[in-house]
Amino acid sequence: MLLGREDEAAALLDTFITENDESPYVTEFRWKKADMFYTGGKYADAVTAYEDFIKKHPNSNKSPDAIYWMGKSYINLNENEKAIEAFNKLRQKYPNSDFAPMGLLEQGLLYKKMADIEKADSVLIELGKLYPSGETAAQAGFERAIFKYNLGDTTASLKIYRAVADSFPGTNYSDQSRYRLGMYY
Repeated sequence: MLLGREDEAAALLDTFITENDESPYVTEFRWKKADMFYTGGKYADAVTAYEDFIKKHPNSNKSPDAIYWMGKSYINLNENEKAIEAFNKLRQKYPNSDFAPMGLLEQGLLYKKMADIEKADSVLIELGKLYPSGETAAQAGFERAIFKYNLGDTTASLKIYRAVADSFPGTNYSDQSRYRLGMYY
């Protein structure tokens, strides 16, 4: 897609979209435009393109993806509150989407970055309750164990590492948790 020439590619896509609004390809082209801006590091343009995608295709199976990547774009723009709003919208509007737990994880990590460890921990606990299986839940538990350790609560940290190791066998986070447990004993 005109690598490094996102503006030219966007203009071509816009021309096609304008001239072929009824085409079945319009949805995909709007998606490609937003994705192109994100991967090209043009995060403000990506936000605009994801918003346009959601507005024009609210029932698309990619709408949850668009909200997630819009939130990630906001993170890259250091617009943390807008990112949090996007991830909240994702969870509220599409709770069964594969992106809902990922959005909660991003939100928890964003609170950590903002040095609000209590809020980060709370969000990651919620993630574990709402979405108790899978790699995202394993990462959330692992991140919580790190929080606890950094706060000086080694007992809680070890307990969480043990839970991650036992609950998510075969994941990278289970392996890392077992390694950290081994370092303590």
